[in-house]
Amino acid sequence: MTTRSIVGIFVTFVEAEGPLLKVWGQIDRSSAICIERMILQYSEEFKKGCGVPHGSTLYSGLVCCARYEGDGVFYRAKITSLDKLHKGEIFVKFIDYGNTEFVSLNNIRVLNTKNLNALSSIPSQAEEFYLAGVIPPMGEWDANGLSFIRQNLCYVELKGVIVSTVCFKKLLLLLYDNTDFSQVLIEKNLGISIDISAQEVLLEGLFGGSRGERPEYATQQHLALEVPAMIEGEGFHISHVYNEGVNKMLTVPVLEVNSEHAVRVSHIEDGPAAFSVQLTFRDNVLKTLTDSLNDFTPRPLTEPLLPGSVCLGRCPTNGLLCRAVVMSVHEYKCKLYFVDFGNSEIVPYSEIYELPHKHMIHKSFAINFTLAGLQDISLSAEAKVIFSELVGNRMLSLRVVPPQGPRIKQYGDLYLNNQNVLLMLVQRLESLRRMRIFPSLPFPAIGAEELVTVSYVASVSNFFVHFEKNSGELDKIANYIEIHCSGNVSGIMANQLSSGTPVCALYSSDKQWYRAKVMSVAGDSVSVLYVDYGNTDILPVSSLKQMDENLMKIRAQAIACCLNGFQNLENNERESAKLEEDTAGKVLKMVVVDHMANGMLLVDLVDLQVAPSVNIGNDILTFFQSSHRDGQEDSARSVCQGSMHGRRYRSRVTHLLRDILLHDRLR
Repeated sequence: MTTRSIVGIFVTFVEAEGPLLKVWGQIDRSSAICIERMILQYSEEFKKGCGVPHGSTLYSGLVCCARYEGDGVFYRAKITSLDKLHKGEIFVKFIDYGNTEFVSLNNIRVLNTKNLNALSSIPSQAEEFYLAGVIPPMGEWDANGLSFIRQNLCYVELKGVIVSTVCFKKLLLLLYDNTDFSQVLIEKNLGISIDISAQEVLLEGLFGGSRGERPEYATQQHLALEVPAMIEGEGFHISHVYNEGVNKMLTVPVLEVNSEHAVRVSHIEDGPAAFSVQLTFRDNVLKTLTDSLNDFTPRPLTEPLLPGSVCLGRCPTNGLLCRAVVMSVHEYKCKLYFVDFGNSEIVPYSEIYELPHKHMIHKSFAINFTLAGLQDISLSAEAKVIFSELVGNRMLSLRVVPPQGPRIKQYGDLYLNNQNVLLMLVQRLESLRRMRIFPSLPFPAIGAEELVTVSYVASVSNFFVHFEKNSGELDKIANYIEIHCSGNVSGIMANQLSSGTPVCALYSSDKQWYRAKVMSVAGDSVSVLYVDYGNTDILPVSSLKQMDENLMKIRAQAIACCLNGFQNLENNERESAKLEEDTAGKVLKMVVVDHMANGMLLVDLVDLQVAPSVNIGNDILTFFQSSHRDGQEDSARSVCQGSMHGRRYRSRVTHLLRDILLHDRLR
């Protein structure tokens, strides 16, 4: 007997099996997404090497996580062969997608912790079907035909009809744009028609046994009831699959590629790289659901919570009872993912309850998205702040695009008042970049000689100099910034600051104002770099003021240098202290040896105030090579402890030194 049942299927992989076309797909997409989100929590540990196995501990059939070469993301996999273990390669099947490949041993992660062990016990999410009604024209599927099929079917949510089950193999009529996909292949001469009865005979011949329906989906414990896919708006598809038992799952909407929707952003996890949207046409349904969940006395839990369990949790951000999925379990609390808003929170057991079955019928209201086109954009903290400002509490338009990376999220373009949000973000970043970059002094040519003073020594391989010929600029900056900061200049709030923000900063040692840029922000404490001297400081936000636009036009006066001969020296504290001692308050001759890849000058420093002149780098090397006394390791006090203006000490012999340098050049 043959019965027909309708399923919603998220197609994950397509492969040829003789004259048949095997289609792998996820019947319960929400379960697969939950699994991938659980794995994502451990991705950083995986990248650091946590869980890398020794080859001797592996065996065929072991469920693990493996990094998929196509996107660099870890997915659940089962080891199917160790024949090439001696070459460091493991053959695996990605059990939630159906595809197989060789994976390097270094890209295998065993599930040997308590929370990860739960992943190995969850059934495979990829189910196999055979496309009904079509076989290849020449007896086997060629590469071009398979490529066309994969491009059109993979990672798309479709409706299908199981028209027959033979030897536990299911024949699936797949609907593509409301058309039988086998007919699409036939019209494009990629396949020829075959009767279902003939295909049933073919299945019997390939797999043996007799016809008959499989009594249940043994590999999918929670798939007990299948309901036809529903459409609640153009481009909005969802498969309702659930049961009454402990493995209840909430369904997740999958929006059609190229469909457009009115949305609002409900939660931002990682700027434009990870955020959740709600479809505005479902606002009234969400309000009714939320009211209903909070209008009755919730029932305590009657079963243990496991990762993936559905529950009712009190959300800390709004104090309301909301539908949630358990992400991880701890001793007295759980991490819950609130499916209708997209945020994850830690919630104590006392605030977690049973979710009534009647509230399972609604799809998740939050849909996870990544903004399309981020591949060439650096996602700085500032970019994430700007994205939040652009989309927060706004009515937006979303256009869904094909996947551009890991498929645990959907991808789309956002529009605010018909303007592309990505372009707005890029424009804002570029505008700030132009505002926030102090112009740099041009580098002298290799071999060039300059008179300099050392303004700050971080180390012998990282110190800063001033060109003596530009000493007037430092005076100009000092005078201008004193006038600017003594006037009615507004302060700055911590939330206005990010890496690179230009500020006027009150130096903690001499209580004078200097030009600076923000390096990092931690609460009310701000790390700054003084761009005209090279030293850093940690200040309260109250010690910062807005930067004047005219001060932004003057070049940063500090030039970063590395002393020749010390570029590869790691432990250089003694040498750095000696450099600071030997250069303090002196005008030196600097000879440019090279332009380094890290943006520094590799230089020789020559002390012309002694006779004969001394190459400071050589002198430091000689000093420590000939010294055997521990007491010579005492560090000199930093000249930073006084006024930074004091570093602009100019000897009375400066002009004489310039004459000597000029004479050397002419000789």
